[in-house]
Amino acid sequence: MFEVNSLNRKDYANRGLRTLIEFRHVIGTELYEPGSTSVKNKDIIYKKYHNWIQLKLAYQNYFQHIGRLSLGFYFENILSSQTFFKNYSASILMAPSFEVIPESRTMFLPAFRAYNYTAAGLQAVFSLFKNVDYRMEVYVFQPYQELILQQDQTTQFGEIFANRLLMAGSALVYHSPLGPVSVNLNFYDKSDDKFSLIFNIGYILFNKRPLQ
Repeated sequence: MFEVNSLNRKDYANRGLRTLIEFRHVIGTELYEPGSTSVKNKDIIYKKYHNWIQLKLAYQNYFQHIGRLSLGFYFENILSSQTFFKNYSASILMAPSFEVIPESRTMFLPAFRAYNYTAAGLQAVFSLFKNVDYRMEVYVFQPYQELILQQDQTTQFGEIFANRLLMAGSALVYHSPLGPVSVNLNFYDKSDDKFSLIFNIGYILFNKRPLQ
């Protein structure tokens, strides 16, 4: 991994840039024992060898500042030779996910997961007062091929560039000494609950995931 990061904040930045180049080579054996909801071969334990490479490129730049207004650009691209797992649940859980909005890191959004995708968007941040910002951001997510659930619980690729999705958010953020305090209204295309309203205090932290 190679990373250059001059963003002024961990979350809800409004100045600086970040460039990330990340390469992964994953080798392992999948072991699947069917449970009670399996539709076939319930008594057969399934093993499969997996070997894939993945390249991630990410770029974020707050490129323009006009008075209290900061404009930013975000780009992310995933290229992977990853193959399907035994069932759809495993395949989609192991797929890279687009989660640029902080709240999206706490949600399972199958529509924003794919083995190969490109995403880009614009960010606008207006400084209302010292340490108080209002931000709006909108992104377009373009999977190369969707991961589609089949009736037998397996996975199939969709048509190339068949669908593109929107992810958008607006937030009122106070940057306190202990971390951001925010009220967020977010939109996730093709989700069960497209809109979400969330109040958050502090940072959203997770253990680092080795395969995503």
